[in-house]
Amino acid sequence: MKYVETMLDKQRNLRFTSNSLRKVEDTLGKPLGEILEPLMSESAGIYAKLNVGLMTTLIWGCLLHENPTLTLDEAGDIMDQGMENNPKCLEKVFEALRMSGFFTLGQKKEKTSTPG
Repeated sequence: MKYVETMLDKQRNLRFTSNSLRKVEDTLGKPLGEILEPLMSESAGIYAKLNVGLMTTLIWGCLLHENPTLTLDEAGDIMDQGMENNPKCLEKVFEALRMSGFFTLGQKKEKTSTPG
């Protein structure tokens, strides 16, 4: 299994699974594609479009494989410590999203030419 290693409250292995992504969607009440769409546009500044609820929910989702009983409040505490220890820890969360294979977050779409 592939993980993204990063320092949060301690060394953590971030990983999104189909089940954790479903739980994130259920918690946020929207499909992740709809929520993450503004973050995937080339002109978007990822951090400018985030909110604390989304950040906490994403960290919660990528840690569920380590602790299935983790709560959102606990994930918020982990995120607080992570931001102190590693201000770029959210980039690792996005890396874990890309690694899941469901999203191309922050990557430019390749243009394909059509014969004509």
